[in-house]
Amino acid sequence: MRLIEARLPAAGLPTAHAPVTLADLPSYTAAFVTNAWGVSPVRRVDSVAYAVDEKLMATVAGVYEEVPWDTV
Repeated sequence: MRLIEARLPAAGLPTAHAPVTLADLPSYTAAFVTNAWGVSPVRRVDSVAYAVDEKLMATVAGVYEEVPWDTV
């Protein structure tokens, strides 16, 4: 997430930091996780199911793919 967060607003996806409780989950329309392997949709958290938002996932994956690689 550190790699893409600053770039998401330019892609039309503003970000915010706030605690999220289980009671809050139904108010969200989608969820995803990021890690060293990329971006993946979240289909369920506890008893709350999410449909995969293909447009959101394509946008987030595109932002992720545009992050420059670090030279090691």
